[in-house]
Amino acid sequence: MAHEIMSPGQKALEDRFELIKNRPVDPEKNPAEQFGEMEAWTFSLGDYRFFLNPMTKRWYFFDRPHNSWKDINAPAGSVIFSLRGSEIEIVKAGAATTPSPSAATKETPLRKFCPQCGAPLRPGLKFCSSCGAKIS
Repeated sequence: MAHEIMSPGQKALEDRFELIKNRPVDPEKNPAEQFGEMEAWTFSLGDYRFFLNPMTKRWYFFDRPHNSWKDINAPAGSVIFSLRGSEIEIVKAGAATTPSPSAATKETPLRKFCPQCGAPLRPGLKFCSSCGAKIS
């Protein structure tokens, strides 16, 4: 597997998250009051947008066709997002707080997501099981 490195946008958000990760969530305050506006917690990689939610400590992917954010079941510090051509792939980097290239190469192989809707793709699929888009 290739040596994986976090994109600058992901690295900036992971570093920011490190500074607040142990801050308790106050249910009486809205998220913006506690952690800042949502846009400060998003980054783009190619045409894809990701959101690191400081309330849930999880990564979300913007599903363009449904105009909504989808939880991709990836806690902060557990993945590295990579752009391969026009597709997003995710490297599971283990449970470390901050993914490191060496951790990424030891863990789960790249996980692919549908370029149309962002749904996780199982290996060998020719069409997305969520939206039906053809997978190249």
